[in-house]
Amino acid sequence: MCTSSTVSDAIPQRHTVSNPRQKDLPDPSAGIRRLLHLVECCESKEFDSDEYWECALRTVIGSLWHQVSTCKMGPAEDPEAVVDHRGKVHGITKLRIADTSIIPLPLTAHTTAPAYMIGEKIADLIKEEWKFKS
Repeated sequence: MCTSSTVSDAIPQRHTVSNPRQKDLPDPSAGIRRLLHLVECCESKEFDSDEYWECALRTVIGSLWHQVSTCKMGPAEDPEAVVDHRGKVHGITKLRIADTSIIPLPLTAHTTAPAYMIGEKIADLIKEEWKFKS
């Protein structure tokens, strides 16, 4: 728990990612205010009760996780595999998946680079299959 009396007391002065003049605080503050506003529909519930948090969770829902590995890439013999190594969906013609959902196991890193790589690779495979010359 933070025992500082002000936000500036709580922000370390050395090796900080915060702007020393705190010009970076208004945007996150606005986001928090917006979040609290969204939960206002739960005002009829007692704050911090189970009913309040159930209402809040049903009202303000989202994920901070990067959604990956929902359409596993693998051979047709693998009962969990959805697509083959070329992004083609098993058992369905003319359908490919070209995003991070085909990664077989969840990553412990950011997914931007793999998303670009998968998209580029599947695009190359489609061009190769259709004998497209760029």
